[in-house]
Amino acid sequence: MSLGFTFNSKTNSEFGLDLISTDHLNSPSRRFEEIVVPGRNGTLVVYDGCFNNAHINIKCFLHSDKKTLKQAMDLISSWLLTPVGYSDLTFTDGSVFKAICDSAINVVPLSPNMAEVTFSFSAYKER
Repeated sequence: MSLGFTFNSKTNSEFGLDLISTDHLNSPSRRFEEIVVPGRNGTLVVYDGCFNNAHINIKCFLHSDKKTLKQAMDLISSWLLTPVGYSDLTFTDGSVFKAICDSAINVVPLSPNMAEVTFSFSAYKER
């Protein structure tokens, strides 16, 4: 079974996107504050138990048999960029996030109906 994802209740395959690569298994960094205390070596670290958002990079191959690349990209842009706010992002390996598409959607045309598409999400796991 190939890896795929669902965002905003729709799958990548509904838009003709085949997932090439993703870094969604990377761990987010911890969120902490470092305070310099005069007369003390090192810094005082205050950790609140939270994590920063992860940045998930996605690379897909688009094959648009029934639409032009422009028509396909208009649909993909609408899917990824609306609504503004967090939506569920679920990968077929069981990884689940709350995510928002936080980047431009970059398209490299390869032929009249094929392209490489890259974008990213800012995401967090509810713990």
